[in-house]
Parts: sequence; structure tokens; C-alpha cells
Amino acid sequence: MSGLFKFSFRICRFGNQIARGYAAKKPPALTEAQIQFQKHTAELGFRERTSIRGTLFEFKDVETSIEYMQSEAFRKAYGNKKIWEWYIRNFKGRYPKSYTRKECIGGGRYITGNPCPICRDPYLVVNYKNLELLKQFVSPDTGMLYPTNRTNVCRKQQQNLEIAYAKACDYGLIDHPVPHRHYDYSIYYPEMRQTNIDEKPSVLLGIILGANRKSINNVYEELTEEDIILKK
Repeated sequence: MSGLFKFSFRICRFGNQIARGYAAKKPPALTEAQIQFQKHTAELGFRERTSIRGTLFEFKDVETSIEYMQSEAFRKAYGNKKIWEWYIRNFKGRYPKSYTRKECIGGGRYITGNPCPICRDPYLVVNYKNLELLKQFVSPDTGMLYPTNRTNVCRKQQQNLEIAYAKACDYGLIDHPVPHRHYDYSIYYPEMRQTNIDEKPSVLLGIILGANRKSINNVYEELTEEDIILKK
């Protein structure tokens, strides 16, 4: 029993000596470039990160955003493409969802590592005065905003875009298509109504009345060749 105790004691002592040797071993000397880099990072308080999640969001005003849209820095950052064309959306599975995330910023900080095209750039402020930004999300064919499954903006920014675009259209700051409406003013102005109608019924009127199965009193008998031939 005493021999086993002595053997275990020697093993523990040998392990302690090895641990003290590793502890007393000095780290390798740093080069001058490494020392300067450590001083520079310590002064700036720099911490290397691979994601912007948890970082503070810098809120900018509308005037700064309008100047940024016209600056050289914006053209260098996005080129000739729209700001949402450079964005690559992260999603699980084989196909992306039809809807985007609810928001990218919460409590003044980024809550995701891949914010939407608007939230990732603090100089892009959605406002009805920022017309250049609104035109980035308006389709030239329909005159309406692009859907979120194409621009990949979060739902909160999409709502801000809809409000800003509607407000800019109401103020007349941006061109938008207006549906054509035909009004019958004779309903509101009796003097515009025609009381004496001597014109003969047209072929189209006969077809419509016949399709509706209404009684036609001598409509086709009163038709002449002039009613059938289209007039220029």
C-alpha cells in the first residue's frame, strides 16, 4: 500500500513540475509591426467583428440623406444599379419566404447580421422629401412600389416607403399614374341633357339589347346602311 502511495505521489509531483514549466515559459517576442498594431487598436477601441448584430445604429436626418443621394460617395457605393439590386438575402431552406423579416433595428441596435438594403445604410432615410430614394423603389412601368419579395426590404421599411410615396404624390412632388375616369355631367347639369334625340339606334345598341333579352321595338327595321358603315 505504501508503494502505491509513493508511486501516485511521484506522478502528481511530476505533473506539477510540467505545469510550472509551461507557466514559466515566456511568450514569443512580438515584432515591431505587431506592437504598433496593438497600440493603434487600443487607441481606437477597435474590436474585430464578423457581424454587425448588436452594434449601434446611427440615425441621420433627412437633409443629410438627400445630400448623400447626390454625392460621389453614393455613386461609388452603388454604381448605376439600384440599391436593392446588390443585396443578397439570407434564408433557410431551398426557396425564400414570400415575406421578409418584420424589422432590422430594435432598441437602437441591429438585431440581425444581414439588414435589409435600407437599414444597412444609415444615410438612407425614407421620407417624402427624399425623392431620389423613393424613385429607387418605384416601377417605371406601373408607377407603383416594388413588392418586398423583389426588393427584400423589411416590412417596417416597406410601410415607411408606402406612406412616404403616398405623401409625395399628394403633395405633387413625384409623378404617378392617375386612372382615367369618365363623368356624365348631364346627371348634375340638366341644361346639358339632350331632350330631342333624332338619331337612329346603332348596331352596337341592338347587340347589347339583344344580349340582355330586352324588348326591341323596330330597332333593326329602322337601321340603314349608314348606321352599319363605320364613320371616321
